[in-house]
Amino acid sequence: MSTFTNARYANQHGSSILCERDGVRMSVPADPANVDFSDLVSSGAQIAPFTRPTTADDVRAEASRRMQVLLGARDAAHLDQLIANGSREALRLLHVRVERAWTEAEAARVGQLATLDAALEAIRAASNAMEAAPPSDYTSDARWP
Repeated sequence: MSTFTNARYANQHGSSILCERDGVRMSVPADPANVDFSDLVSSGAQIAPFTRPTTADDVRAEASRRMQVLLGARDAAHLDQLIANGSREALRLLHVRVERAWTEAEAARVGQLATLDAALEAIRAASNAMEAAPPSDYTSDARWP
């Protein structure tokens, strides 16, 4: 008798099953008239539900969520606004520095903006590293700074 392992539905319709039969990967139509399907069912192997593969868009959405949390943004549009405002503030402070030395408060704000910028860049770098081959555990804190 064959051994079936790692069986899971290949699509949301449940019309096909991906599995290994005696160590060989295969796709089996979920059709009672199909011999492989009958063998799979009679083996008692558990068939896991279909799970949508992770996409680069999923990873980007997680990066956006993490940046929203970092900056306290309500949503992606608010995040964009906060980043734009921070960029404009940094540019204004650079113009001030050309004219005179920063005040203590201005220098502290430059430090805050630089720290936030570095954190945003680290999140983007982590996202970029995952986007080509998105892992299923892309939401794990271990994958993010």
